[in-house]
Amino acid sequence: MKKGLFFFLMLLQTCIGWSLPIHNGMYYGKHDAFKKVFNLDGEWNFYWQTTFAAYQSHKDSLVPEKIIVPGNWDSYGHPKLGYGLFVVKVTGCPLNKRLALKIPTISNAFRVYIDGRLIAKGGVFGITKEQSIPDYAPVIVSFTPQSDTIEIAFEVSNYFYREGGLNYSIQIGEMESVALAFHQDIIVEAFITGALLLMFFYFMGYYFIRRIDKTALYFSLLCLSAAMRVISTQEILIRQFNMPVSWSWIFKMEMISIALIPAFGALYLFSLLNQTKYIKVVKVFNTITAFICLYLLFTNVYWGSHIVPPFRYYALLEMVLLLIVVAKSMILRQHPLATLASVGYFFVFLFGLNDILYSIISRVNDRPRLGIKLANIPFMKAFWLLFVPIAVKFGPRDRAMDLEQVKPHIKNHHL
Repeated sequence: MKKGLFFFLMLLQTCIGWSLPIHNGMYYGKHDAFKKVFNLDGEWNFYWQTTFAAYQSHKDSLVPEKIIVPGNWDSYGHPKLGYGLFVVKVTGCPLNKRLALKIPTISNAFRVYIDGRLIAKGGVFGITKEQSIPDYAPVIVSFTPQSDTIEIAFEVSNYFYREGGLNYSIQIGEMESVALAFHQDIIVEAFITGALLLMFFYFMGYYFIRRIDKTALYFSLLCLSAAMRVISTQEILIRQFNMPVSWSWIFKMEMISIALIPAFGALYLFSLLNQTKYIKVVKVFNTITAFICLYLLFTNVYWGSHIVPPFRYYALLEMVLLLIVVAKSMILRQHPLATLASVGYFFVFLFGLNDILYSIISRVNDRPRLGIKLANIPFMKAFWLLFVPIAVKFGPRDRAMDLEQVKPHIKNHHL
């Protein structure tokens, strides 16, 4: 009981996110606050169809809107396609101390200015589609404040995605703290990707050696889909290692992997637990998934991204089906691995539900943000660290039974 409570508290701690209280485009802080890494979440000043140069020239006459960051501008009545300027002022900065911003993926071209100086960019910002080139460029940039108040401005243009804006938290802190957190994220994501690819090759080879059971095949494809997901999201390892992959293909990898993970996960669990009752339902889900993947593969990013909102509910239905199957298998003890599979999938369901709920709630911009977030990067990392060991240990099931099936063939061969 004590161990369970301790584990729950550790998980709860990973999903607590603290943010700087920004109101009316200002944060009033203290020097000591920047020793930690904070999210610059709250009310930013926003200027629609305004470049930073125009803002500098007409700063006194421009009237800003208040937009919640993270968020997108179409939630405030602006067209999905266009450009705008996000501005926030941060006070209480330590003088002559090196600070840093952690810039996440932004939809889908941007330039960042601090006190009027360009310090970072991603893609090519433009006021027309022809002038813009989209790209994802998660990066950290350092700077030294010359006064205790700094002005941070993001020029953002979007002509290629279903929504534009600052959809993820901008983080700030001392250079050492921000760099450490950023590099730790990259190391963990690289480790998880490597582990998933190793398991893909191992279990795929295992399946080709002994094709009696397709459990290993389904699990290997699940690992490959998960690896695709990891390298195309968060810090985007494809970009960190300078791989020559276009922005559109990064998006396609991300979305197709999201569709394939529940599909191969269902096949894996059904094969692992010898389930046949709902197999027709799974086939229907997988047929729909195949059409979704083809749609994403052959359409451009703008139209492909429109499938994301309804897909959340589709994925939730499939997750609920699997939850019913594994729970029923555990309660009725239909298989010796039912309990382990149920525990593993419980975390899968929890994290997937968190991800879906947070993506929905984060789009509601007229309410204050929660201190405890519904989804967090450590949770998604823990998902793979919890589920993968169970699958590795018990994936190729009932080896002894398979050996008994092979023995008669060995005897006949010797005769």
